[in-house]
Amino acid sequence: MLPVPIMKAIVVLCTLSVYVAVGEVCPDKGSCAPGMTCCVLPSGREGCCPYLNGTCCQDRVHCCPNGYDCQNSRCRKRDDSTEVNLERLMVYYDEQYTNSSLNSNYCPDQSQCDDDETCCSVGGGRYGCCPMLQAVCCRDLRTCCPQGYTCMGSGGCQLEDK
Repeated sequence: MLPVPIMKAIVVLCTLSVYVAVGEVCPDKGSCAPGMTCCVLPSGREGCCPYLNGTCCQDRVHCCPNGYDCQNSRCRKRDDSTEVNLERLMVYYDEQYTNSSLNSNYCPDQSQCDDDETCCSVGGGRYGCCPMLQAVCCRDLRTCCPQGYTCMGSGGCQLEDK
């Protein structure tokens, strides 16, 4: 039998490795990739802020890096007056959503999404629901961006140039 301190260390390492592999599990049972933070979207579902321990803005659309506050469409550092741009929340749709009360938005695999959502492929012929109307489904098969945005290779969304 291993000594108690070693057993505790093993439990901590196992727990940490699961967190690093899975990322953050959000209150709505969705998940965000490692290094991201769960934030509530206007729909009430969870979106992902692309910062570890990020600050979710009250508008439920943007977030700021850790140590910054959302102020007047910018992120302001708490310690000084440094400002950076707000980051738009992303949506991860890794589970199939079938608990829909509206039946008119069927996906190609016959699952259904609410009318204010977009069907996006999650691979293997299956579809998930992006909680935004007319969203852009990203090639990573996990994220989606609002209409008018393009998917970035890093999993983020960028406003399209007009």
